Amino acid sequence: MPIHRVTLGVNQSNIFLFSTTLFTILRIVLFVESLIYSSVPSTVILVFNCHVKIGDTISTVVKYLEIKGKISDIGFFFVPIKTKNNVKVDIRSNLFIQKKAKY
Repeated sequence: MPIHRVTLGVNQSNIFLFSTTLFTILRIVLFVESLIYSSVPSTVILVFNCHVKIGDTISTVVKYLEIKGKISDIGFFFVPIKTKNNVKVDIRSNLFIQKKAKY
């Protein structure tokens, strides 16, 4: 007795392409979501535990680059730092806590 396959007019390569695209999009969404969820609590920790204020002079190292300057704002996702040369550098809140900035 022969076995008949029901394909519903869909090619197997199309199913594979659709599923890999769907999983790639889901991975990107979950990665961005994890960044958002880690940045917002980091900002709360930064404000209440680290005792930094707008205008404080700090120095930190990010990717082998030492950054010295004043905190110009404290946002939910980034801490903008203005250097002596009036260059604005944005550091993510969770990296700001991890890099142990010196006040």
